[in-house]
Amino acid sequence: MASSALAARPTDNTGLYAFDPTDVVESLEAHGVSKLLVLNGHGGNDFRQMIRELQMRTPLFLCTLNWWTVPGLTHLFEDPGDHAGELETSLMMHLHP
Repeated sequence: MASSALAARPTDNTGLYAFDPTDVVESLEAHGVSKLLVLNGHGGNDFRQMIRELQMRTPLFLCTLNWWTVPGLTHLFEDPGDHAGELETSLMMHLHP
């Protein structure tokens, strides 16, 4: 789903439908779950089209969020940066000191 790393072997650029979340959504619905948040952790992924298509087939409230766009996060850093920038590095140092 992200072609930015194709030069690094054996990177695979599978399409959006290589992972079909329909079964996951149907299973959650059967268990009474009413809302599903897809938390995106990679800038190369875009789940909006998947959400739009799934939303037509389920009563679940579906949404997606890129973790680095959470309000109130970027003002904590002089330069949030991209890969291995302040924001990503701080997160990893917090999770794995």
